[in-house]
Amino acid sequence: MKWILYITLLCLLHSNHLSAQQLTSGYITATTLNVRYAPTLTSKKVGVLFLGQQVHILINQENNAWTKIITPDSGLTGWVAAQYISETPLSKTQQAKAERELVRSIILNSDDFELYEDKFLEATVKLIKSRRCRFSEVKEMQGWWHANDVSTGQVYYLYCRQKGQRKPVYLDISKQQFFSKP
Repeated sequence: MKWILYITLLCLLHSNHLSAQQLTSGYITATTLNVRYAPTLTSKKVGVLFLGQQVHILINQENNAWTKIITPDSGLTGWVAAQYISETPLSKTQQAKAERELVRSIILNSDDFELYEDKFLEATVKLIKSRRCRFSEVKEMQGWWHANDVSTGQVYYLYCRQKGQRKPVYLDISKQQFFSKP
């Protein structure tokens, strides 16, 4: 997958006669930021960026309303509102705090949230960072739900897309391990 990113970036650099050193990095300052196909609010959404995420700036519109970006990790390319890009990255502490607050805001309704807040936060961040679940899927589920059909321990679940189908991902709280039912 990374080689596709490098080829895409090389093609963009070549077509724009830029070198990698000439690309300006920017960092997302909004909690979430839609990436659009064209520089308008009515344009199709092609992705989402998160607070602190690094992007490379390809084009700035003359009126500074929109910026065309590419992400160095996935190669996502599109237009974002320029006001939500900063030249200064968040510190690692600020980034970690922002991630936790963002994730916390979408799992507040979890069953037994007060008891297992830290474990739910850790597990959710791990699922999203590993790309086993998408942020939007966790947000849609609104948290972790107690699995009444599992007989052992404190087990919770949420649904994530796996091979094109929505399937439950189970979390055993005591072991802090994920599993899937056969």
